[in-house]
Amino acid sequence: MDSRPSQTGNISERVGVSLSGGGFRALTFHLRVIKFLAESGIWEHVKVVSSVSGGSLAVGLMIALNRGIWPSSEDFLGMLDERAKETLTRVDLEWAIVRKLLSKPWMICRPRADILAEALKTVWGLQQDLQDLPDNPAIQINCTTYETGKNWRFSKEKMGDYLTGYISKPTTPLAQAVSASAAYPGLIGPLRMSTKPHAHEASSYGNQESKSKIAEKDVWLWDGGVYENLGVESLYKNRNLQKNLEFLLVSDASGQLGVETRRWSLTFPFFLAPYRLINIAMDQTRALRARDLLATFIEDRSKGRYLYIANSVPQIYQRAKKEVPPEFQHLTDDEVKHCSHFPTNLRKLTNSDFDMLVRHGYEVTKATLDAYSIPRN
Repeated sequence: MDSRPSQTGNISERVGVSLSGGGFRALTFHLRVIKFLAESGIWEHVKVVSSVSGGSLAVGLMIALNRGIWPSSEDFLGMLDERAKETLTRVDLEWAIVRKLLSKPWMICRPRADILAEALKTVWGLQQDLQDLPDNPAIQINCTTYETGKNWRFSKEKMGDYLTGYISKPTTPLAQAVSASAAYPGLIGPLRMSTKPHAHEASSYGNQESKSKIAEKDVWLWDGGVYENLGVESLYKNRNLQKNLEFLLVSDASGQLGVETRRWSLTFPFFLAPYRLINIAMDQTRALRARDLLATFIEDRSKGRYLYIANSVPQIYQRAKKEVPPEFQHLTDDEVKHCSHFPTNLRKLTNSDFDMLVRHGYEVTKATLDAYSIPRN
C-alpha cells in the first residue's frame, strides 16, 4: 500500500468529523481514517467529533490508550496505532460482559450497558468522565432517548436532548456515555441513567411538561444508531453545516443489510425477526441521510466528503471520472466486500481482519480526498 498522503487540496481550517456506528468493524475502520487525517495535517483542524456506537467506542479507545488525553497527530502516528491493534485483537468485550456476569451473577438484573461500561473501565482502562474531554475539538457522543425518541447527546458542555432539556457540565463517566451510545437492542440493551443529582437547564423547544421530565425520573438510553447511525445530526441540517464548520468528513462504516430468508417466528432465537426489522429501519434512515449529504457535497465540493466502507478504490475514482493512480496498491473487490459485510459485534478481531479493516479505512479516505480534491488557488 502506498503510504504517502494524497493531495487533499484546500481543506478548511474548521473541520467536523462524524464517526458512524458498526461495532468493532466501524471502530477499526475509523482508526485508520483518523490516521490518514493525522498524516495529511487535517487532524489538527478538526473542531468537532460526533460519534455513534462503534464510532463512540473509537473515541473511548483513543482516550484510554493515550493516558486519558485526546490524541494529537503526533500521538496517533506514534504508538497509539499499534496499541489499538494489540487491544482489539486481544480483548473480547462480549466475553468480558459474560465474565462479569459469571463472577457477579446479581448483575444479571442490571441492564447490560451498565456491565459494558464496567468492562470499558476495567478492561480498557477508560476511567475518565465527561469533564475530562478536551475543549478543542468538541466531542459529542450520541445515543437515543427511549422516553422522547430523540437524539441524546453527551458532551463536556452538557448532556440531554432538545425535548427534555439539558444537564450542564455533567460529570458522567465517559465509559457510561460510550456504552449508552453502543447499547444496540438485542446485543447490549439500554443504559439506565439517573438525572436527579444534576443541575438542569430547560430546553427552549419543549413544553413545560417535557422540560421538567428530565428532573423527575431516570432516562433509558439506547444505541445512537437507532435514531441516526452516521452521527451527523448536530453537524449538518437543511443542506447546511452547523457549529460554524466549513468542511465535514463523514466516516460511514455501517453494516450492509444483505438478503435474508424469513424464518418461522417461533424458531429460537425468537428476536431474530424484530432484530431484522430494526436493521431495515436503521439502514433506510442511514441511506436517506447519506443521499442528502452526497447531494450537498456534489453541489458544493468545498463542504465535505463522504467516506463509505462499501466503496472500493476503483469505484471511487470511476465515479469521479478519474483513473486510479498506477502506484496505488489497494484491496480487491472481494476484500472490500469482506470488510463491508463484517459482523457488527464487540468480539476480538483476528490480526488479518484488523489489518484488512484498517487498510481499507486508510485507502477509502486517501482515494476519496484525492479523487475529489479541491484544486489549489
